[in-house]
Amino acid sequence: MWVILQLACRDELVINGEKRQVLMQMRGKPGTGKSFVLKCAQTDDQFQKYARLAATTGSAGCLIGGVTIHSLVLLPFKHARRGPLDGDNKHKVEQSLRDVRVIIIDEKSMLSQEQLGWLDMRLRAVQPDKAKKNKPFGGYHIFFFGDFRQIQPVGGRVMYDQSKIDDDTKWINMVEKGRELYDEIKDVLELKNNHRIKEDTDALTRRFIEEMTKIGDGMCSAKDWDFWHQFMDHVDPEKTHAFQNDPMTTFLYPTNPQAATENSDHVNSTGCETQLYQWPATNTGRARNAKLDKVGMLRPYLGVREGSNQ
Repeated sequence: MWVILQLACRDELVINGEKRQVLMQMRGKPGTGKSFVLKCAQTDDQFQKYARLAATTGSAGCLIGGVTIHSLVLLPFKHARRGPLDGDNKHKVEQSLRDVRVIIIDEKSMLSQEQLGWLDMRLRAVQPDKAKKNKPFGGYHIFFFGDFRQIQPVGGRVMYDQSKIDDDTKWINMVEKGRELYDEIKDVLELKNNHRIKEDTDALTRRFIEEMTKIGDGMCSAKDWDFWHQFMDHVDPEKTHAFQNDPMTTFLYPTNPQAATENSDHVNSTGCETQLYQWPATNTGRARNAKLDKVGMLRPYLGVREGSNQ
């Protein structure tokens, strides 16, 4: 894989005497080294110059030293940017991809067929080489990293979905285009060895990794319940209380208002009403003039209270 990335960055991948565009999936179960490949790739000066790292989520983008694919090529978000980019936005993407030959997209499982369609439109539009504009994804070398057994697109069809597309599907033309584009990704490289399991790995950790793999493969059964039950504690109120009050515990809520309530309760639990300092914060873009409930409860300030440790 390292050699393929190097050749793609140098645009020197030749098969049967012709330069070839690379559309490839890099797949593997957790622990097989997908992230390690990306870390190695970033040690190459040519990779730094000619490649861009992106991911389907912000946290995944940060972990690999990249950005979200939405920000890299300005994919549509909700009702915004659903069409060809205007002059300023197109220029922004052109600048982001200047000299770029390779685009790596991590966490591919969350990339939908519709987003594939928009990605193709964006890359064709900004490709400066006219000979490549008619190729899939504008002739850029695209590598899709990740594991399809993980989280699928929110409100979209996973890339490999071959089921019938409903006639009332929103942006059906882009969904159909994305399904066609997936068929163009013919090369697959699979990593199989789990490097998290070593000779000195204890038996419990080995079993844990094996059971997690079974869940991903859809192979778990009632027999596995006894193993997982040992990690659950339903009767010890002291442990439950300690977990709920641990500042490192992250609470997940289905809606923004519920999360905002939890955050407010946490701040109020400090028992101090005195706000020591407040930084002004400004929403940008379409959110600039939007009401609080329309921008994910992002407030126009950041405050610090006495006694707060977060």
